[in-house]
Amino acid sequence: MGQHEGTSLKIDTGKGPQRIAGITELAVFPAAKGRIIADSEEVIRRAPDIIIGSWCGKRFSPQQMCDRPGWETIPAVRNSHLHEIKSCDILQPSPAALTDGVRQLHAIVQRWAERQ
Repeated sequence: MGQHEGTSLKIDTGKGPQRIAGITELAVFPAAKGRIIADSEEVIRRAPDIIIGSWCGKRFSPQQMCDRPGWETIPAVRNSHLHEIKSCDILQPSPAALTDGVRQLHAIVQRWAERQ
């Protein structure tokens, strides 16, 4: 699958290793509240290649993200790499987060890496 390398993840897709940034928030802020980026400009500045949404009791709306001012410049938005993982698969404290959720995260990152 991949291995941690500082604050990025390295994944080998068969085309050679791909470095994926963004692991910092997961490692430094284990509680979800600490990983929230409330400033829209900060998301634009970070320019993520992939955006994954998961909310309890709310549907993820890729169109709402695309409609945010300035977000059309974000690679994930520009290249339609906006994904949802259902909250029951990733946010609930259950084995599903470690099986279904991680499997879905891996598949999303793998598909992105293969298109690079």
